[in-house]
Amino acid sequence: MDGLSSAKKEKGIVTRSLIDLVFSWSIEDIRNEEFFRYKVEKIPEPFHSVQHYVGSYVVPLMEETRAEVSSSLEVISKAPIAEVIYFEESKPYGSYLYDIKVDSWRGGSGADRKEPYRPKPGDIFVLSKVIPETVFDLQRSGRTWTFASFEDTCNLCSIQPNGIWAERLDATLSSVLNHSQTGAVLDSFSTMQCKHKSSIKLIWGPPVSSSYNLHLVVKEPLDLLVIDEAAQLKECESAIPLQFPGIRHAILIGDEFQLPATVNSKISAEAGFGRSLFERLSLLGHPKHLLNMQYRMHPSISSFPNSKFYHNQILNAPRVLNTNYERHYLQGSMFGPYSFISNSDGKDVMENVGHSRKNMVEVAVAMKIVQNLFRACSGSKQKLTIGIVSPYAAQVAAIQDKLGQNYANLGDFSVTVKSVDGFQGGEEDIIIISTVRSNTVGSIGFLSNPQRTNIALTRARDCLDFHGPPSLNRLGSDLRCRHSLWILGNEKTLVNSGSVWEAVVHDAKDRQCFFNAGEDKDLANAILQVKKDFNQLYGLLHGDSVLFKNARWKVLFDCNFRKSFGKLKSTQTQNSVITRLLRLSSGWCPKKMNVDSVCESSSLLVKLFKVEGLYIVCTVDIVKDSSYIQVLKFWEILPLEDISKLVKRLDSISANYTDDYVNRCKVKCLEGYV
Repeated sequence: MDGLSSAKKEKGIVTRSLIDLVFSWSIEDIRNEEFFRYKVEKIPEPFHSVQHYVGSYVVPLMEETRAEVSSSLEVISKAPIAEVIYFEESKPYGSYLYDIKVDSWRGGSGADRKEPYRPKPGDIFVLSKVIPETVFDLQRSGRTWTFASFEDTCNLCSIQPNGIWAERLDATLSSVLNHSQTGAVLDSFSTMQCKHKSSIKLIWGPPVSSSYNLHLVVKEPLDLLVIDEAAQLKECESAIPLQFPGIRHAILIGDEFQLPATVNSKISAEAGFGRSLFERLSLLGHPKHLLNMQYRMHPSISSFPNSKFYHNQILNAPRVLNTNYERHYLQGSMFGPYSFISNSDGKDVMENVGHSRKNMVEVAVAMKIVQNLFRACSGSKQKLTIGIVSPYAAQVAAIQDKLGQNYANLGDFSVTVKSVDGFQGGEEDIIIISTVRSNTVGSIGFLSNPQRTNIALTRARDCLDFHGPPSLNRLGSDLRCRHSLWILGNEKTLVNSGSVWEAVVHDAKDRQCFFNAGEDKDLANAILQVKKDFNQLYGLLHGDSVLFKNARWKVLFDCNFRKSFGKLKSTQTQNSVITRLLRLSSGWCPKKMNVDSVCESSSLLVKLFKVEGLYIVCTVDIVKDSSYIQVLKFWEILPLEDISKLVKRLDSISANYTDDYVNRCKVKCLEGYV
C-alpha cells in the first residue's frame, strides 16, 4: 500500500479512494476519451523497483474505470431501476452515508442476465428525479442528479440467532466447537439467509484460536500458488494472490494466444493494461512447458490454428485420429470436419443502443441450420449439443430472440448462444460461428483480434465447419455426425480486412473446404425470405448474391437499376422483377422478344422485358474474369416512354466499341428447344 501511495505522489496524483475520484468527475469528464490520454504511460516489461511496478498501473486503472463508467452511461436505458421510498442521512452525520430503501428492482435484463439485479458493494448508481433514457437526459438544464455508491446494509433479512434452526444447530456444534467458534458459524449461517444483499464476513482468528484443529492434519506450509487461465488475468489482478504470505513458487497455466483480459479503454489497452503476467514473462523469454497434445478437435479443425498460432507444435491425440471420430448429420462435404460458407447478402448494422452490430441474414441461416439438425436428430436417442457463437452482443441477442424456447428442455438436443468471450473455456458437439461483418471496405472492428479468432476456431469438440449450405436434408439412421463447427462469413469482407480472417478464407479454399451459401436450396430460401421480411430485396441485386452466384449467366447491375428497383412501391412488383431476373440469368429466352423500334439505332443488343407495365432494360456485354465472357447487364426498370432517353445514353457508350467487340456481344449459344 505504501508503494501505491508513493507511486501516486511521484506522478503528481493526489492520493484518494477510487470512488472519490469517480465522484469528482463530471459527465463531460467521463465521456471525454482524451481525459487521461497524456497521463497514461506505456507499462514497461521490466521494472526497476516495486514502486515503479505498482505505480505503472495507477493511471491506466483510472482511465479504465472512466471508460467502464462511460460505457455504462451509454446504455443507461438498459440499466435496472428502482423507486426510492426512504432516504435518510446515516450516523455519523456529515460522513456522506445515507440509508436508502427502494421498492423493487426491475429492468436490466440484458442478454447475460438471467436473475433479477441485486446490488453489490462498489456498484455505482445514478440518483435522479427522472428515469433517463440517454446520458443526455442527465445533462439537460434543470435536471438534478448525483452519483451514489452501494456500501452495505440490509434489515430485511434479520434472523435472530435464537430461532429454532439456531437452537438445533447450536446443540450440534457445541459438541465439537467452543463458544466463539459456534457463534461465528451461527452468524455466517444467518448471513447466508439474506437474499437482498451481498456481504463479506470477517472471522478474526488469532494464532491457535480456531485453526488449532488444522494441526491435527499433517500439512505443508502454503508456499506454492497455481493460477489457472493465467493469460486471462490482468497482471495487476495476478499480483493479489502473489502477495499471500509464504508464497515462494508460482505456476501459471494459460495460453497467450487465447483471449486476454477485457479492457474497455483503448488508451489503457494500448498502454498494456490488459497484459497478463503470463504474457509479459513470455515476452521476456521466460521458459515455458508446452502441453503439446490436443484431445478435443478433429485434425481438420486443429490444422489452421496449429499452423497459425502454435507453429505446428501441437500433436493430435490418437483418439482424434481414429477414422470413427469423424461423424456427419447433414449431407454434403461442407458439413464434414471443416468448411467455410461464404454469404455476401447479409448486412451488418449498428444497434441503436450499445454500439453493437448484428446481421439478420446470418441469424436466418443459423436458425435454418439448427432446424435441419433438429430434424436430422429426431428420434435418434443420441445427445447433440449445439453452440452458436458471435463476437457481437447484438447478434447474440438477435439469435436468442429468434431461438426463443423452441429447443428448451429437450434433453438430448440443446442449443446455447453466447459471445466469443463468454464461450471461452466451453465446448459443444457442433459450433456455429456468426462473424456478422459484411461490407465492401473490409471493416471488421475487433473481430480482427487474433486471440478472439483462435477461441472461435477451437470450440468444437470434434470437428469444424464454417456455416453452410448444400442439402441439409435428413439423413438415414446410419449417419452419426456429432462434432462440427460451422462459421458464416462474407468472403470479400474478411479477405479485405487484412486480418487473420484473410488467412482463414484462403486456407479453406486451399483445402477445398470453401462453399457458397446459395448452393443450398434451404439456405437460399432462408436468405431470400429474410430479405423480403426486411424489405431488402434490392440488396440481392449483385452478381455474387445468393440468387445469381451460380446462375448460368454472369449478371451485372447498374447503380440506376438498383435505384429504380428501390422506387418500386409494390412488393408484388418487386417479386415479379426478381422472378424475371432469375429466369433470364438461368438462360431462359422468351418466345417473343419485346424489343421496341427505338432500340434499333443502337449498336448494342438492347433488350426489353415487360414486367407489370414496366420494362427491364438489359444488354449483353463483355467482361474479363479468368477469361473474357459474355454477361447480362441490367440498366434500369422504366416505363416505355422513358426508354428512348436511356437508349441514347447507351448509344453514346457503344460508340467507343469496336466492330469485333460488338460482334462478340452478338454471339449466341442455344441449348434445348427454340
